[in-house]
Amino acid sequence: RLLQLTGTAEVEWAPTDEVEAFAGAQRLWRFTLQKGFWTAPANVRFDDAGRAESTFYSPVTVLTGTWAAADAAMRAKQKRAAWRPFRVAKIVDEATDIKSFYLKPADGDVALPFEAGQYLTLRFDDDDGGLTRTYTVSSGPNDDEHGALYYRISVKKIGVASRRLHAMRPGAALAVKAPTGTFWLDTSSKIDRPAVLIVAGIGVTPAVAMARHAVREGHRMRGARRVVVVYVARDAPSRAFHDELTTLAATTYKPDMLTYVSILTSLHGRLAKRDLQDVLRIDDYEFFLCGPPAFMQATYDMLRDEFRIRDDRIFAEAFGPAALTRSSA
Repeated sequence: RLLQLTGTAEVEWAPTDEVEAFAGAQRLWRFTLQKGFWTAPANVRFDDAGRAESTFYSPVTVLTGTWAAADAAMRAKQKRAAWRPFRVAKIVDEATDIKSFYLKPADGDVALPFEAGQYLTLRFDDDDGGLTRTYTVSSGPNDDEHGALYYRISVKKIGVASRRLHAMRPGAALAVKAPTGTFWLDTSSKIDRPAVLIVAGIGVTPAVAMARHAVREGHRMRGARRVVVVYVARDAPSRAFHDELTTLAATTYKPDMLTYVSILTSLHGRLAKRDLQDVLRIDDYEFFLCGPPAFMQATYDMLRDEFRIRDDRIFAEAFGPAALTRSSA
C-alpha cells in the first residue's frame, strides 16, 4: 500500500542539530497531518520496513539517511571532542606501502559526520601512554555500509605509527577522535568557480574524499561543483586510488563534473606548466594542494609566478613538517 497524506508544512530555515544529522540535508520540513489514507497499485510490493521496492520510489529519498540514523548521530555528537573506541573492520592494499583501514565505532554509537578533506586523530592504547597521529579521511562524508557511516584512512608505511597500523589485522582496536580541520571542499553547485586538486604521493587522500563527495552530491542534487584532480605519482605501483578515481570520473551525473589526470614522474618528469595548460581551459579556478613539502612549494610558486593565480585562491595541506611559504605580491 501507499500512504497519501494531506496537511500543512513549514520550513525551518535556521540550521539545527537535526538538519546537520542528515547527510547532505539543507533544511527541515515540519508536516502537520490533516488527513491520510492508504492506496496502492496492485503490483507494488513492500519490504519488511514498509517501504516500496526500489523500482517504485526515488533513490534520492535514501541519500540523506533515516531518522534512526539522525537520532544516533545527534547522540554521538556529544562525544565529538572525546576519544572513542573504534575497530578496524577491513584492510585493503592500495599501492606499494599504502593500505586503507576502514574504521567503525565500537561503543554502540555512530561515526560522526565530517567534511571532505578533514583528518581524524588516532591513538594506539598501550603501556607507554599511547601514541597519537592524525590521518586524512579518504572516504567520502556520505560513504556508508548498511546505512552506517565509517571512516577510511589510507596510510603509507613511513614511520613508527604507520608501521604499527600496517601490522594490524581486522578486528584490532584503536581510539579515535572525530574528524576536524579547515582543509575541505565545498561541492555546492552554487559555487561557479571550479576546484583544481593538485596532489602528490599520499597527499592524494583528501582528493579522493573530495572527489567521492562531489560525485555523490552531483547525483543527489542533480549537479555539483566541477572538480579537476591532477595526481602526481612516481610510478604505477605507487599510484594509489587510480582505478577508484578513474571510475568516479566515468560515473558523474553530468559530463566533465570530475576530470582526473594522472602524471607518472618516472615516465613524464615533474609537473610542469604545460601539464596544467593541457587540462585547464580558460576559467576562474580555486586550487587545493596536498603532498610533500617540496612538491607543494614548487606547485604554489608555479601557480603564482607562471599563472598569476591570487594567493587567496590557493589552499594547501602539507604532509610533512615544513609549512608553505606564501608570497603576497
